[in-house]
Amino acid sequence: MSKPSTSSSTSLLVFILTLGVFGILNTEMGVVGILPLIAETFQVSISDAGWTVSVFALVVAFSGPILPLLFSGMNRKAVMLLSLGIFIISNIISMVTTSFAVLLAARAIPAFFHPVYVSMAFTVAASSVSKKDAPKAVAKVFIGVSAGMVLGVPVSSFIASETSFSMAMLFFTVINAVVFLATLFFVPSMPVKERLSYGSQLKVLKKAITWHSLIAVTFINGAVFGLFSFLSDYLKNITGFSFKTISIALFVYGVANIIGNVIAGKLLSKAAAKTVKAIPFALTAGYVLFFALGEQGAAMLLIILGLGILAGMASNNNQYMLTNAAPEAPDFANGLFLTSTNLGTAVGTALCGLFISSMGTRYVVIGTLLFLLVGTIFVFLRYRSSVKLPVMVRIVPIFLLLSAFTTGNGFAQYEEKPVPPLETRIAPELLGTYNNLPPLDLTKHGPDKLRNDFTGLVGSDGLPKDQAVTVYNTIIPGKNSGEKIRLRIYKPIGLEKNAPGIYWIHGGGFLFGVPEQDEAQSLRWAKEVGAVVVAVDYRLAPEHPYPAPLEDCYAGLVWFSQQAEAVGVDKHRIAVAGASAGGNLTAAVALMARDLDGPPLAFQMPLYPMIEDRFITPASREYFGNKVWNNTDNLYAWRAYLGNLAGTDAVSPYMAPARATDLSGLPPAYSCVGTLDPFRDDTLNYMARLAQAGVPVEFHLYPGAYHAFEVLAPGTAYSQQAADEYVRVLKTTLNK
Repeated sequence: MSKPSTSSSTSLLVFILTLGVFGILNTEMGVVGILPLIAETFQVSISDAGWTVSVFALVVAFSGPILPLLFSGMNRKAVMLLSLGIFIISNIISMVTTSFAVLLAARAIPAFFHPVYVSMAFTVAASSVSKKDAPKAVAKVFIGVSAGMVLGVPVSSFIASETSFSMAMLFFTVINAVVFLATLFFVPSMPVKERLSYGSQLKVLKKAITWHSLIAVTFINGAVFGLFSFLSDYLKNITGFSFKTISIALFVYGVANIIGNVIAGKLLSKAAAKTVKAIPFALTAGYVLFFALGEQGAAMLLIILGLGILAGMASNNNQYMLTNAAPEAPDFANGLFLTSTNLGTAVGTALCGLFISSMGTRYVVIGTLLFLLVGTIFVFLRYRSSVKLPVMVRIVPIFLLLSAFTTGNGFAQYEEKPVPPLETRIAPELLGTYNNLPPLDLTKHGPDKLRNDFTGLVGSDGLPKDQAVTVYNTIIPGKNSGEKIRLRIYKPIGLEKNAPGIYWIHGGGFLFGVPEQDEAQSLRWAKEVGAVVVAVDYRLAPEHPYPAPLEDCYAGLVWFSQQAEAVGVDKHRIAVAGASAGGNLTAAVALMARDLDGPPLAFQMPLYPMIEDRFITPASREYFGNKVWNNTDNLYAWRAYLGNLAGTDAVSPYMAPARATDLSGLPPAYSCVGTLDPFRDDTLNYMARLAQAGVPVEFHLYPGAYHAFEVLAPGTAYSQQAADEYVRVLKTTLNK
């Protein structure tokens, strides 16, 4: 093969290799951004969907040095065509299958050929030019790696969100097919002229510099991708970026990776040792800034740009360290590079996930810095490798990495245990309603349609009516000058004085809803409990985030208490109740009334309340399908209500009542929740803590019930049981 790097044939060859690597890496990493869609499409949990990433990475990690070694003596064009063909077929299978098991198999099989193609791409690119220019040629191929691993995520996510999972798989297929044809027609035959025996290639493992390089690459890549795996989550929960801004940030990071590849290619050809040693320190400084300025949006975009450039440079450095350590076995060395990077990615993600589950999203950086520290140590040991490395020193770091992954100290503690399919757990009489519900996807469509649906109820002639109950609206002043709050009042005809009162706060994730959505329930409570029901029409997020909704609800409660005699209510027999987000506001106004010496509440009824913003329980992280409120909708709603404070230590008990440390002195409470509700564990915990604080508590857990089941399936006996229980509890408590 001709050596001059300026020839058009060499440039075309390197371009085809770059595009091929992009297609291969895009297939591997592109699914990261569409895991919720995979879970929805194949009806599995998010943790199960994550196996589409983990299976691929693990196969690459363990086949990385083996497959390139086995194929090292074969015609490289033929091997690359074989690899691309397998990727095309596997992506087509992924596109059409309806079986999750088949999908996993279609992910695992091409993963065996990932290291074959990529390692040969590096080798061919380097051998197509002079030794001095080899880092520059490899840097161009690395552009494909960076584009596939980083840009592939937002691109595939966009395609899938606008069309479907199958269309994202089609995108992968088309890229690989184009490269297959380009390789077939424009890449010359590349027989291996000097075949190395397997034994001679394996001898590189006896060199200390190989092991130092292998360990350094594993830990540095673990640091970089350990953080990148949770970058979207960090930007949502800590920085407070919207989904659109996160996509932009990921795009910036990807472009920065490519810039870093180009810069590293030039620096490595001039001052390789200095470049390799400097990058870990630069990354450390970048990650410290990332941690310190995590809540500063503009600063974070600049930090992400810088970290992206450094991550791209680190990738080139990692490949250089291993191939430079074993120049006599380039294919095998590149295979080792791919193994170490994938192993680093898997275990780095596990360790960072452990810090998130133990300490919170913000502390993902600790895992990153620990990995980077170990990687830096071995970078410097690499350049001091003049003696044979003792066997135990070679084995122990790799053993520790494998142990961390296989014993479950990483993913097993962060990911939830597998659960049976959702349909098999829903109560039979609720299943039909669930299957007929339309998709609920706030992250894709926002709350506007639901808002319009609920707003259309206001003033509607189609609302339920009861001749025994008078219904009217009144407008009261809000907390601040000029603010007005609508209250909808339900008063039984002929009600005697000193009746009980019920202050109702509707649900809707703080995003949508009106009092009229619960008209039938309010009428029933007024008639059967014999109470005046006052329902508040509070302001909604994100236009009016915290504290606006809570201020409206508290102002309405204060008015109700002050005007109790005028509306025929005993102010000492007022209960506050609400569901979902209304349950949050119910618990919050109860806390405020206690703390501010406000209205003397007789009872509180936060039904399946949305009271915990940190997603720290199994139920809060489990995906309960796209037809009822789930964890993705929940995250969207918390971000709308609390902005960039959600999930941070700055959240107060009035924002998320689960944060309250003192629950004593609160009114007696009743709550219920279904076992398939994302608020299941949060509700259980809160009610248990109320009981521990000496508050009288009654609680009901409904097996097989999803969020707001009694509202979505009101005609079932299951839902009627819940509705009857609400009446019983209120009637018993308020009429003592």
